[in-house]
Amino acid sequence: MADIDRAIDQFLGSPGVDAVFTVCEAHKNPYFNMLEVEGGRLRICKAPASPIVRRQDAPQVLEHVASIYVLSPDYLRRGTGLLSGFTQGYDIGQDRSWDIDSEFDFELVEYLMKKRHSGLV
Repeated sequence: MADIDRAIDQFLGSPGVDAVFTVCEAHKNPYFNMLEVEGGRLRICKAPASPIVRRQDAPQVLEHVASIYVLSPDYLRRGTGLLSGFTQGYDIGQDRSWDIDSEFDFELVEYLMKKRHSGLV
């Protein structure tokens, strides 16, 4: 509930913003460890101007976390996509941004929830 209230406060406190939605620091970074296949060989997704040796030196990249959306009604009517207007991210943190897209994801989140509720975290 507190995250919803804070996302709404961020939206209301940011004149001209069309939308605020949840984000977190990306688990993978396209400047460092995300790859594409081009011409049969691997290459970094977003080639930087100079090589990046450590992921920590790469530009910050955020993930969209599909949990909280605060949007103006006008933006819903005129917008052509989530990022078509002036949007901001509300950082919910990696610890609360798990997608459950597979059985493995479910088991991992289930384990973490049981661990948290048992008082081990």
